[in-house]
Amino acid sequence: MAELIKIGIVSDFEGGTIQAVDVLDERVLVANINGEIFAISDNCPHADLPMFEDGILLEGCEVECPWHGSRFNLQDGKCLQGPSTEDVDSYHVTLDGNDVYLHREEL
Repeated sequence: MAELIKIGIVSDFEGGTIQAVDVLDERVLVANINGEIFAISDNCPHADLPMFEDGILLEGCEVECPWHGSRFNLQDGKCLQGPSTEDVDSYHVTLDGNDVYLHREEL
């Protein structure tokens, strides 16, 4: 069963930006791509390091880990380029009016 967690309001996630949000015990990257909001884990599986860096720019639907260059799709968490060989977790995001919710699977 998924847990629904409010992570902000629509205006918190400006178009073409990415930011880190703390969700319970995890940091999540939240991106607004052409008006759609996506969320993936901020933890790069290659070296167990965070990917978010202030001022990071989106390239299409991808984020690049600043440590070793692994690239991940922001829409589904798929690894697009190594050195990582693993995907990152992705989370379903829904809107209710101006509120933005992340669906987090219960452990």
